[in-house]
Amino acid sequence: MFLPLFSTAMAATLDVGAGHPYPTLADAFAAATSGDVIALHAGDHELDGDHTLLVDNLTVRGEGRDVTVVRAPVGSTCTVALAGAGTLEMAGLDLGCDLQASQFAKAVVSEVTLGQSALWWLVDRATFTDVGADPEFIDVGRVDVSALVGSLTAINYNRSLALRMSGSRFVDGGRLWVQALGPVGRVEVHDSWFCGAAASEIRVDQAGSVLVEGNRFVGNGGGSVFSAAGALELFGPPSVPLHVTGNVFYGNDHEENPSLHADYTLLLDHNIFARSTSTGAFPDEVGTLAAPARADHNLWFDLAGNAIASGGPGGNTVEPVGAHMVLADPMFVNPSLDCDVADFGLLPGSPAIDAGHPSQLDADGTARDIGL
Repeated sequence: MFLPLFSTAMAATLDVGAGHPYPTLADAFAAATSGDVIALHAGDHELDGDHTLLVDNLTVRGEGRDVTVVRAPVGSTCTVALAGAGTLEMAGLDLGCDLQASQFAKAVVSEVTLGQSALWWLVDRATFTDVGADPEFIDVGRVDVSALVGSLTAINYNRSLALRMSGSRFVDGGRLWVQALGPVGRVEVHDSWFCGAAASEIRVDQAGSVLVEGNRFVGNGGGSVFSAAGALELFGPPSVPLHVTGNVFYGNDHEENPSLHADYTLLLDHNIFARSTSTGAFPDEVGTLAAPARADHNLWFDLAGNAIASGGPGGNTVEPVGAHMVLADPMFVNPSLDCDVADFGLLPGSPAIDAGHPSQLDADGTARDIGL
């Protein structure tokens, strides 16, 4: 069950669907006030035209994946513009309309399947304000953007204070792009799949700190020259720590950097880099403008070129990859470029098992594994 994050004495639940007080979603939008919950019951909810809601702290909640907001008629304009403040929560539905939000201090999106560009509008148009010493996150959890096509940016998150994403899925198209006009507090991406994009699946242009942990980057890049890497790009001033830990990079492709490009303070540990390809003459799996601040306890296997190089194109210096590196087949359960069937868990006897830093322990009390 999904619950609203805020409530007031005047808040109400607006039930939408056949046999309910609000027959259509448009009826509920017209009646919604601050703090309300719009509850979508099972079925297709048709929506047409532009709808602007000047309300605060709004929840739009479905009963699950059998709840769909569809454009009616097909191909028509369907935009929901949210111009209130406070918190927006959207959960448990398939969204077929574009969503544009402004002024919200926090947005929570979970268990939502997106039609083309829907969530892009949500975060691209949003303006977020400083809410204190502990900044709020945009929490994008378990978002499935496999419906996005081509190289369309799925999430272009602009002027944000902080971003946290976990358990999400980007397949064959959309990507995450954090493009701040000024430094943001934190960017964190955890436990997500990034598969088959023509350009880098994640690009962070500025941030106060970056943590990319426990993700799978599979078959990205396609030799694209429009990005600095096939899977992951991190740009930032020298003082910004860019921490990439416990990820799997498999089968990525690029002229220069199949898996990762990062500026300056790169911390690289417990990752697996495997089966990359490149059309370039001098590929580097990881490229940086400066030597990594830390690079160790990573596994490297069947790469297109060097593991790590710094200095930029034309002046690269091959960097050591750490005294505790592993150069061997990681022995995945089912490695595949098809993310619907791939399993990047480790088979018994994998050289990545217990090969991490001994001060970081897994649940069984042994040294941390390299990889997920």
